[in-house]
Amino acid sequence: MAVAVPEPLTLLFAEIERHKKKYISNLQEAVAIQSVSAWPDKRPEIKRMVEWTAEKLKNLGVEVSLHDVGMQRLPDGKTIPLPPVLFGTYRAGDGKKTVCIYGHLDVQPALKEDGWDTEPFVLTQKNEKLYGRGSSDDKGPVLCWIHAIEAFKAVGLDIPVNIKFVFEGMEESGSEGLEQLLHEQKNKYLKDVDYVCISDNYWLGTDKPCITYGLRGICYFGLEVECATKRTCIAEFSEEQCKIEGMADLIYLLNTLVDNTGKILIPGIYDEVAPEAKGERDIYKKIHFDVEEYKRNIGSSSLAHKGVKEELLMHRWRHPSLSIHGIEGAFSEPGQKTVIPRKVIGKFSIRIVPNQKPANIEKYVVEYIQRKWNERGSPNKNEAMNIADKAWRNITQSTMRNCFRACGFITPNNQYEDDVNDFSVHVNPIQWNRLLQNEENDVTFDDFVHCDDDVVVAEILTDNDIVCTATDEADEVENDDEEELPTITFKEAKTYIDKLRRLFCPAY
Repeated sequence: MAVAVPEPLTLLFAEIERHKKKYISNLQEAVAIQSVSAWPDKRPEIKRMVEWTAEKLKNLGVEVSLHDVGMQRLPDGKTIPLPPVLFGTYRAGDGKKTVCIYGHLDVQPALKEDGWDTEPFVLTQKNEKLYGRGSSDDKGPVLCWIHAIEAFKAVGLDIPVNIKFVFEGMEESGSEGLEQLLHEQKNKYLKDVDYVCISDNYWLGTDKPCITYGLRGICYFGLEVECATKRTCIAEFSEEQCKIEGMADLIYLLNTLVDNTGKILIPGIYDEVAPEAKGERDIYKKIHFDVEEYKRNIGSSSLAHKGVKEELLMHRWRHPSLSIHGIEGAFSEPGQKTVIPRKVIGKFSIRIVPNQKPANIEKYVVEYIQRKWNERGSPNKNEAMNIADKAWRNITQSTMRNCFRACGFITPNNQYEDDVNDFSVHVNPIQWNRLLQNEENDVTFDDFVHCDDDVVVAEILTDNDIVCTATDEADEVENDDEEELPTITFKEAKTYIDKLRRLFCPAY
C-alpha cells in the first residue's frame, strides 16, 4: 500500500519544480566562477565565490559574516591571502535545535585537455545530467541548502531548526586556516550547535540514500628530484648521455610505492591499521552496493580486487590507499617538446584510516624513499616533502598570544599567566640568525605552527631544523642520535618570542 506524500512535501516539491530553471541558472553562475584553490592566480575568484554566496544568503535573511584566516605561503616562498571563511546564521526560533552546515566553495583544477568532454567551467547538460566543475563537489550541494530555505519561505512553511553555515574556500587544498578559526569560535559562534551536517559526500549508488559518518584522512606528498640548475634541450646531449635525467629518477621512485594490486609497498604503513574483527566482513556483504552499476557509472570494464563487493568496500573505507596524482615541472601539453626539466616534483597521497597518525606516515614514507634513493645511486638531488598537513601548522594570533603568556608576558588585559620554565622551540638556524639580525621580511606569520596547550612550539618551515630547548639554565640537549644541539636560556627564548610578537602581533 502506497504511503501518501505529506502535504508540506507536496507544496515543497511543486515549488521546486516551478523554479527548476532558476536553480540550474544559479548553479551555472556558480560553476562559471573559477574558484580553484590550487591555482594562486585564481585566489580573487574564490573570494568572489564567497561573496556571491554571502549575497544569496543575505537575501534570505541570513546573518552573514566573513572571517579572515591569514596568509598562505606558496612553494616558491611567496605569500597570498587565504580566502575568507563565511559564517551565516538563520534564526528559525527560540527553543529549536541548531544544525551547523559545512560546505566548501572552492574546486579542484580542471582543464579540457585533462580529459573533459565539455568546458569544465561552463555548466553543460548531456543525457539528463549536468556537467561542470563544482556541480556536485561542492557548489551544487551548497546551493541546495540555499534553495531549500528559499522554498520553505516561499510556501510559508516553518523551518524546524536554526541553521549555522560554515562555508570555506580552501577545502581542496587542505582547508588551510579553517581549523584555527573553528577552535577560536568553539565557545562563541559554535557554542550552541547541536548537530553538524557535512554536505560534501556521495551515495554508493543512485537508488538508495547514504549517510556518511566518517571519512579517511589524507597525507599528501611531493617527491622532488633536481638534476640541474636550468632546463636543457635534449639536442645538447644527443651524442651521449651527459647527465642523469631527473624524470627517470622520479619515475623509478614513484614505481616503488604501490604494486599492481593497489597494495602500498612502504614498510610500516599497515602497522597501525586495526585488524579485521570477527564477523566484520559479513557487514560489508549486507551493504547495498551494485558493483555492475558502479562499473558503468565510472566507465570501467574491470575493477580491482576481482570486483568482489566486500573487498571493494573495505579498500574504499577501512584500508589505507595510495594514489599518484601528477608531475609538476614536466611537459604535459599537446605536441612535442624535447626540453629536459631541471626539476620535477611527483605528487601522491595516502588515505589514512583510524589509528594511523600523519607523523608516523610521514616518517615511513621519508625513510622508504631515502632507502630507495640510495639503492638507485643517482647523483641528482632528492627530497620527499609532506605538503598535505600545512593547514595543521599555521598559527593564529590567538595562539601566538598564548605563546607570549606562557613566556610570562603581560596579556592584553594586563593579567599574568603562570611562568613556563621549560618549553621547546624548533627553529631553522638560518632563519634564527635572520630574526636576531632583524631581517624581518624574510619570515612571515605562516612560518609558525600551532601550539599545544602546555607546550610552546614555533617551527620555521624550512630545511635543516634544529631543536633548541629553553630552560632557566642553559643545559645540553641530545636528540635520538645523541648529537649535541644548540641550547638557549629562558631569557634568550623570551627575547626570541618578543621578536615574534613585534613581527606578527604589533597590537600586543
